[in-house]
Amino acid sequence: MEIIHVETPDNTLQAFVHPGLGEQPLHACSSAKAIAAFAEGEIQEDIINSICEIPDSEMRPDHEALTRDYQSIREPGFAQCDQEIDLESAA
Repeated sequence: MEIIHVETPDNTLQAFVHPGLGEQPLHACSSAKAIAAFAEGEIQEDIINSICEIPDSEMRPDHEALTRDYQSIREPGFAQCDQEIDLESAA
């Protein structure tokens, strides 16, 4: 996934998280995980398959792990990134 634009709050006192710009890993970036979690069946399956085919990634999850992750995102309605991108780039 590539983030090409972000909006920050007008209120400078409001807390926010800037997701960064550029290419982000589909299985680690919270924006990408949220999009995949709410994607329709075949589209989500294509996303899962593309993630499972990423070469040379020690952090790459398997099909079942991604399915569980997406379910845990759909229940509360949001995704989080808990250092997965940092861990991926350090691997």
